[in-house]
This record gives sequence, C-alpha cells and structure tokens, in this order.
Amino acid sequence: MAPVEFDVAAQDSRVGSRVGGTAPRCLALEGDLLDRYDYLLTLGADAAPWSGGREVSVLLRRGFTIAADDVEYPGIGAKAVLHPPSPRGDDVRGVHPGLGSAALVDAGGRTAFVRIADEPALIQNEPSYAAAVEADGYRFLFQVDDDGLPHGDHPAGEFLFGDYPFGYGAIYFYGALDEHGHATVVVPGFLDF
Repeated sequence: MAPVEFDVAAQDSRVGSRVGGTAPRCLALEGDLLDRYDYLLTLGADAAPWSGGREVSVLLRRGFTIAADDVEYPGIGAKAVLHPPSPRGDDVRGVHPGLGSAALVDAGGRTAFVRIADEPALIQNEPSYAAAVEADGYRFLFQVDDDGLPHGDHPAGEFLFGDYPFGYGAIYFYGALDEHGHATVVVPGFLDF
C-alpha cells in the first residue's frame, strides 16, 4: 500500500479525519474515559483499508509527557479506540488543552502529522524499537509525528497552543487483523524521538 499522509488543515471538520477539539460522539468513548484521557485525533472510516469502515480515535492519558513512567509498550499512556463513524460530540471533557480543532487532509508534500503505511518511517532508524509489539503478533498501521504539527508559515496558523504531545517525536500504532485484513484492535507500539 502506498503511504497515506495527513496534514492539519486550516479549517475544522465535524466528521472524517480530524484532530483536536471534542472527541467523537460514540459509545466506545462514553463513561469516564474522557475524564482520564485527552482526545488527540480520529482517522476517518475511509482513511485506511484495515479500518473495515470504522474510525480509530487516539487519546493520550491526561498529562502525558515523554518524561512519564508510561512511555513503553505495553503500558504507553495512549489509547486507540476503533468505533463506528461518529461526528464530533459536544462533551468538552477530554479536549486536549494544547491543540486547536481541525480537519486532517492530504499532506500534499508537507511534513505529515499522520502517516498510514505498511512500514513505519522511523526517526532514529532503530527497527528494534518495534520488537516487543511485533512479538505479540501486531503489525504496523500508522504513526503520529509531532514534526507534522503546524508551525512557522503553516496555513493552520495557531493550531498548537502548548508543548508537542510527543516531545518532538512520534508514536507508532500497531494492530491485529482479522481474515479480511480489518483491524480487531489497535495498540500504541512505541515512542521514537
């Protein structure tokens, strides 16, 4: 599969691939999850063939930093939740305090914030980082890279209000696939910075 790369848009979207703002309105994100985690992004149902028509939303443990204790697989302070296509909700719990609210669009040659591919694009070029997650039977699905967040002359302007979520690094997500090639679970595999 050719890589699919997303950039942060200058405009927002209530549906599809998006970042920041309020989390999707869906059963998978109800309960107290948004009291403990901040919403980062959603990959729309059409973003990747492994989605099986579902969306995947990524959340970070409230206060997560790369200096925290939960930065190694399998206990990384992030979650990826598969769910039916869902618009943004109205619940302000879980809104990430350092991000604006925007659509994710084709990167069009800009540095990608989200990259979906068969293989990761590693920052440190150290493939051994994935050994533990691959040993558990997971394969690479996508990565989220701080370097793709708006800065300088980016059209999204003042999208980032605080520190980069991964300390100028990236987080790589892996998953288990069923017999149809659809993800049954998505897990944070490792951080690279």
